[in-house]
Amino acid sequence: MEGRLKNQKLDEAVEAMKQGFTTLQDCHWRPSDDTVMAFAEYFERQQKIEDANWYIRVIHNLGFASLPLYKSLIRMHHSARKSASHVLEMMEKDRIEMDDETSALVRAINV
Repeated sequence: MEGRLKNQKLDEAVEAMKQGFTTLQDCHWRPSDDTVMAFAEYFERQQKIEDANWYIRVIHNLGFASLPLYKSLIRMHHSARKSASHVLEMMEKDRIEMDDETSALVRAINV
């Protein structure tokens, strides 16, 4: 997965990530923050909102979501003019505090 990311074979990296994440429940290894964000940035650039929603749920359930990851998904929802309420619920459960940029995005979505 990480090798494919480094070689810019992002579609292959996504497939490897999907397969690999199914085994993480029983494993102590976790991808680096850079790897986690590389996938989020790929989904955001490609506007793959459904893949991004799946991805954030997996990361959330594994317990290593972060504000930058959530912010990426909120930006996607803002661009698509879709509700991000489920993202905000996950943030609350993860006790992730919003920064000013995230708060502004959320306000813009809810207008």
